[in-house]
Amino acid sequence: MNDFCALVAYKEPTAGAYFRRRNLIEVVNNWLRNFPEADIVVTEQIRSGTVEQAEARWAGYAEKFVDAGTVSHIMVECDYDSFHKTRILNEAIQKFPNYKFYILADADAFLDMGAFDYIRDHRDENNLVFPYAEVFYLDESDTRSVISGQPMRPGVKNHGVVISRQTGLCNVFSRELYRAVKGFDEEFINWGAEDDAFCFKVKRLGRQVIRNNTGRGAVMHLFHPKVNTPEYVKSLDYRENRKLCACIRKMTDEDWERYLRGDEDLGGLAHGYSDRGALVTHIEWPCVPGMFLTIDTTIYDVLADGETVDDLTFTKLMDVVLQEDGPEVSVQFLDNILMPLNPKTPEQLAELNGIRERLVKLAKEARGKA
Repeated sequence: MNDFCALVAYKEPTAGAYFRRRNLIEVVNNWLRNFPEADIVVTEQIRSGTVEQAEARWAGYAEKFVDAGTVSHIMVECDYDSFHKTRILNEAIQKFPNYKFYILADADAFLDMGAFDYIRDHRDENNLVFPYAEVFYLDESDTRSVISGQPMRPGVKNHGVVISRQTGLCNVFSRELYRAVKGFDEEFINWGAEDDAFCFKVKRLGRQVIRNNTGRGAVMHLFHPKVNTPEYVKSLDYRENRKLCACIRKMTDEDWERYLRGDEDLGGLAHGYSDRGALVTHIEWPCVPGMFLTIDTTIYDVLADGETVDDLTFTKLMDVVLQEDGPEVSVQFLDNILMPLNPKTPEQLAELNGIRERLVKLAKEARGKA
């Protein structure tokens, strides 16, 4: 048995099936060719009564794998349409419990050799590792080029969110770390926030989230129809998931210990905090006259207990962004989001210029150490 197990979570879609199937096959083959140190486990969500159909479909996939004999396939029955990624990942680890390291390998995340090499050289038993330094969200034309071994078209690609905000696509964790954070919380249903939650728990435990800062190593997100539509972001599933994330960050140390012991589940804690009005997933800050800035407080926890938006300042906000994202991204945040806000008072402009001077200095120092 290898030290690594690459877990690929999959659900046969009702729309865009061709793209999802194609991506799954190409992603699995990419792992088989370029990271033979890992055993591959595809964990598939199916509905009750569709086992035979799923088995027949899988046989068709396996014919296209370069080494189907080294790929395991398990099916997890869920009688609803929403993707329950956390549950099927937990099921896979329960059925394959003895690997030293697990790799969360999304079924549309195509790694290059720099990212594979980073996994080899930076495995970490105590911390969560993200092996890519760049992310490219590809259209269909570039996807076809990448999977055929051809270069992408020149030009700027869609990088999605800043690299320090990426919490999915691919990460590496040890069996010990998975057990220490109590695995993936199955209260998370559908797309969004389950990867954030795993990161938050790792940090809450006092461990680190380690990111590839070598400048070498990319993951290409292969094209498929979008699921993170504006309608979904407004849905109950997504809003409930963000509350669960907020709970991980806001719960008391006592409740955190109770959660780790299994005395209370995350959903129960989140409902209790929400009922008391102690869970806020976003705030509307009237930062300049006549304008509000929306801040996702599950990412940037800018208000201490008992504080209100009246206590928030640009300095306090940027201190939190700096802590979360580092100086380079903080300069971009300030330049792209805060500086364009108008009308600013002379005092606010002076405050922002002072913050920028400090951040630029820190960014230069960080680049000098790299």
